[in-house]
Amino acid sequence: YELIYERYFGRQLRTSVSAFLYRIHDLISQITDPADNLLQFRNVDHVEAKGGEFEVEKAWQNGARGRASYTLQKAKDRTTGMVLTNSPEHLAKLGAVLPLRAQRFFVSPEAQYTGTRKTVGGGHAGAYTVVNVTVLGREVVRGLDASFTVYNLFDRAYADPGAGPPQHIQDTIAQDGRNVRLQLTYRFN
Repeated sequence: YELIYERYFGRQLRTSVSAFLYRIHDLISQITDPADNLLQFRNVDHVEAKGGEFEVEKAWQNGARGRASYTLQKAKDRTTGMVLTNSPEHLAKLGAVLPLRAQRFFVSPEAQYTGTRKTVGGGHAGAYTVVNVTVLGREVVRGLDASFTVYNLFDRAYADPGAGPPQHIQDTIAQDGRNVRLQLTYRFN
């Protein structure tokens, strides 16, 4: 179930507020078969997630745009009442698209916050914020768009929860530091 209220204030400001309740039955989960101690995948779990989200987006006449969102959620196993692993309670995003020249070149910074998450081993993966920046050129040459993105700009060290044995021995798995991507898109007319 999801309820969304969206409101525009003129043509340049949009807000939305939503509340949600998701119930999933017969979720595929990995379990140990007691007869032979082998791992099997079965439709056994029942989970529930509930929460809300707020988002605001603003556009300016010069082509710049900004957006911010925040999500608060609780996800749990409906049978045990335990919080689900790798399910953050808090998520937030802040981003912008800024025109650099003649609506052809743009820079787009974005910050993403992920709250702490429970691990399979009973610990917690720490909260973190990463910043990504993309520079986009439209029609750099006829039919060619180019973008250059730096992910994790400040080389933030963080880890995500592992899946647990036997897939992962570690409780958390370190994620990539700073990395880059160059993308070229050519349109044939």
